[in-house]
Amino acid sequence: MERLQQQQQQRTEGREQDEKRLRQQQQEWKQHARQAYHQQEKQQPDDGAGDEDEQQQQQHGRRQHKLKPKSQLQRLAEKAAADKAAKEQEQAERERAVVERRRHTEEKKKERSHQKHDFFRKTKRGQPVMKYRVDKILAQLQHEKAASR
Repeated sequence: MERLQQQQQQRTEGREQDEKRLRQQQQEWKQHARQAYHQQEKQQPDDGAGDEDEQQQQQHGRRQHKLKPKSQLQRLAEKAAADKAAKEQEQAERERAVVERRRHTEEKKKERSHQKHDFFRKTKRGQPVMKYRVDKILAQLQHEKAASR
């Protein structure tokens, strides 16, 4: 147990030393950057032409910047718009399917109505017309034969 505690203590001390060293390096880099910046300012002449150059550099700098990443609000708005478009598309597809089903059932209903009318047709003397009855029986037999295969 004591050995584990000693090892953990050594690790934490090592981490603290590393962090301290990193902070010192960062401070040195900042100081070096400040000094270099101040030296550049001293070397540049302070006439009217320098102001135009600075303005051009600022403009070019603005152009060279990358696009800002989208905020969370923008990302959520785009996601919501995409979801809404997908839902609308699904709804339109469902409506098309419903319309197709209704059209199909209407056609079948008309077809059955015509078949029924033909099935109950009578001759001039009141006898049933056998042609349509035989056709119906034949169609049923063919359907049964096709289903059994």
